[in-house]
Amino acid sequence: MPPKTYLDENGKPRLIRVRKRTYPSRKNPLLHDRLEGVWYPDLVGKIHRYPKTEEDYKKLQERQRERVKVLRAEGKWLSHGKGVPKGWGGKKQLLLETRAKAARDAEKIMTYLLKEKLVDDDEMGNSALKAAFQIIVAEAPHPNTADPTTLHAYPLKDRISAMRTVLEYTKAKPATKNVVEHGVAESYLENLKKAALASDGAD
Repeated sequence: MPPKTYLDENGKPRLIRVRKRTYPSRKNPLLHDRLEGVWYPDLVGKIHRYPKTEEDYKKLQERQRERVKVLRAEGKWLSHGKGVPKGWGGKKQLLLETRAKAARDAEKIMTYLLKEKLVDDDEMGNSALKAAFQIIVAEAPHPNTADPTTLHAYPLKDRISAMRTVLEYTKAKPATKNVVEHGVAESYLENLKKAALASDGAD
């Protein structure tokens, strides 16, 4: 349903707010009932650097569109709403490399689990396990060496769900109930990963 509007004293469309947004998408309160893409003369001088004419407004919009195109072409314009975790904006290549490495590591971990008989030889179940491990181990150090933060290639909710899947279907697991919440799961899975990769290197 299109938003309801009315014309103000300048003949410009304004939004009719049925209810006040707790967190408006546009931060400046003067813009809360204004339509994007429309120049409002009454905002001149009230908003910092607001274009003084409609022609200047259209030129500014065109420059912004061109800027977005350039950023997308350079892989620096990533939407967090489309599977890009927080902290990965502008790091598209690193994200792809991290996820590719995670896929290889997950394959090694599954080989180790089957070898040690820590999982049943079930093709469908093990495919789900491998996908879960890909999510869990997909991480990389922050490219800024002064920043100790570890970047995870998947959102937290996906990692927690993957941890639960692994802990449910592997035969050896921590003897505690809320394993994910208490950090025991992270330690267990990290040790499992190290053992699997060490075993792969020894073969």
